Amino acid sequence: MPVADITYPIQSGPDRMTSKSLLLAVSCFIASATAPLQAEPIRKSLRTFKSDDDGLRVRKVAWATKDWEYYSESAEAFPPFTFEYPAGWVFDGYSVFYLPNGHKVAELLPGLGIVKLKEHQECFDHLVIDPSDKPVIRPIKIEKLIGKKIETLSLEDDGHHPWRTSRYCLSDGKFAFLMYFYSDSRNTGSKKIFDRLISTFRFTQPH
Repeated sequence: MPVADITYPIQSGPDRMTSKSLLLAVSCFIASATAPLQAEPIRKSLRTFKSDDDGLRVRKVAWATKDWEYYSESAEAFPPFTFEYPAGWVFDGYSVFYLPNGHKVAELLPGLGIVKLKEHQECFDHLVIDPSDKPVIRPIKIEKLIGKKIETLSLEDDGHHPWRTSRYCLSDGKFAFLMYFYSDSRNTGSKKIFDRLISTFRFTQPH
């Protein structure tokens, strides 16, 4: 069956979240964030996300993009991957992770978060970010994977309190992995948690 060409912009954000709820759910997950990011021994309080899990309810195909805002689904498969996440998080079977209280804390975008790179394409190149979002951009490296982390701030519905979006992109030159995290801007510890999670990402088969 031919694959429909689906294009959509990334328009996502968290439900209201408190720093207390995030820390309670992942307090065992905090580790020092460094550049390059370093993975530590996995603890029993973590779960492993596997992209080849038969229980996933989303198409297992790579996506394409020119500007890292609009994405088109392709028929191309991607290499399987894994990463660790806190056992207290609840995965919806598609792409979103929630805290036990129902607040969204992370998601894979687009699809399962895999983009097939064009020749010379790099993570978040040509991405346009509104300066009012106060972006903070830094390079990251995990073993042979390289990429970028972008943090931006946006106001919650009350128009006063900002929340933080942390976007991560890792590339092996052929495929890129994207994951977004959402947190209370006052919770500085959450940034270490997200760095720690991303540091566990691995493609599990050569390609």
